[in-house]
Amino acid sequence: MIVLLNTNILPIVNVGMYESLLSPSNVFNDWLTPEISEALDTDEISYCESASYEHFNSEAYNKIVAKYATELVADFFQKINGVIHVTLHDKADIYSPKEYNFKTDELDFEIEINDVEIQKIKSFVRGNVSFANWLKETYKSYSGFICFMPSTEEAFFKDIEGKEIERALSAYFTFLLRTHLGQLPDDEFGSDYILYERISSNHGIEEFVTDERFHEIMSRVHDARRPS
Repeated sequence: MIVLLNTNILPIVNVGMYESLLSPSNVFNDWLTPEISEALDTDEISYCESASYEHFNSEAYNKIVAKYATELVADFFQKINGVIHVTLHDKADIYSPKEYNFKTDELDFEIEINDVEIQKIKSFVRGNVSFANWLKETYKSYSGFICFMPSTEEAFFKDIEGKEIERALSAYFTFLLRTHLGQLPDDEFGSDYILYERISSNHGIEEFVTDERFHEIMSRVHDARRPS
């Protein structure tokens, strides 16, 4: 069975690129060395937040984010392989909302899981008080917010045996993420930080800037570094 999941309902890694570690403005602030910034200032090129978005190749950057985020998702399923077996498909894309009022960027990806593994999940959940309490606490609704994830064992089985199987599987995998792997949503050095470090360690700002003047300045900076 093929199931489409995303990092919104299964928070393995946060790929949000709005006012976050991964936002283009933060990339400019972190990746522009004092040497490059001084050269830009000399040529009166200002990369403030609005300019960074104007000259930033979002499509190329999103592909890089998707690539490394997918690797982290694959790492997660590999770590729980002894608990439940899931095959992650190669195809994964970043979905970005038109406005960030209620949603943020998410990684959409496909998994393949067979009936045997689904039965294992059902056996684990049925009558499991710890899991039932976790569902109730994690997915409870409150004033001004309605959670559509299953918050009871009954709702979980309705989803996993019906059309909303992705919600049930995401709840189960999130439980494993928080308990089996001990990853907390506010972990400062969790998967979000690892994602940013992998991208910044393997890529440079010049890959994602479309302004030709910027590349001319970068060339001059690199030339000046070379020994005469």
